[in-house]
Amino acid sequence: MQRTPFPLPVCPPPHRPGSEASPVRAGQAAQQRAFSAKLYRDFWNFSVDEASNLLEQKEPEYWERKGEQLALALFHAAAERVPSHKLFFFGNGLQIFFCQHARGVRNI
Repeated sequence: MQRTPFPLPVCPPPHRPGSEASPVRAGQAAQQRAFSAKLYRDFWNFSVDEASNLLEQKEPEYWERKGEQLALALFHAAAERVPSHKLFFFGNGLQIFFCQHARGVRNI
């Protein structure tokens, strides 16, 4: 599932020399560098014109629906993973997974 309603590039945090000095991080250093390189490539290859066209081609209702879908997915994930949310739903007898539309989440 796409985590954002619009495909914006992400620029990785700056590399700090010596940050891979610990043995736990040493094995992950090459993987982290490769991931950062991919993020930088995606960032610099991002087409503002394509993004602008995408925004202009879609109706506002499309973006509203996408935002509601993502909010609902986040709500479900929080209900599943965050202990305080689990307690809230269990304690109030709410069945979050029966909530399949953003309208239902608004009522909670």
